Amino acid sequence: MATAKDSVAEAFELFDTDSRGQISAADAGTAIRALGHVITDNELRSLLNRAGIDPVRGHVDLTRFRQLVQPLQGRSYGKQVEDAFKTIDKEGSGFIMVTELRHLLTNMGDRIADEDFNLLLQELEVDSNGRVCGKDIVRLLSR
Repeated sequence: MATAKDSVAEAFELFDTDSRGQISAADAGTAIRALGHVITDNELRSLLNRAGIDPVRGHVDLTRFRQLVQPLQGRSYGKQVEDAFKTIDKEGSGFIMVTELRHLLTNMGDRIADEDFNLLLQELEVDSNGRVCGKDIVRLLSR
């Protein structure tokens, strides 16, 4: 059975396609998500900046990649989804427009297909203003 450290190295190596021992900062974000972590682009930029890595042109070696992943490993998936929702709920209302949620989930980050979004939407209650409750989204995506 692979250990957590093994899975981090495996994710890194998956994106180190030329075996140079480095991946781009953008690929680091994708590799972090491949490990099952929910991370927004802003959170990724913040992690990279704290590590002194240029988010656009920077590269990450395995040691640095482990440092980026380490603070995320203690967070539960539900907490990660909740934190991601808070970054898009700019007014702090606890709701998001279905149209915005569709755009985010089908066009940004780890995209889902329109058909999958429609299935997801069937599980959510849409209010008369076309909004869904963030708590319901977190509950559904954390199952």
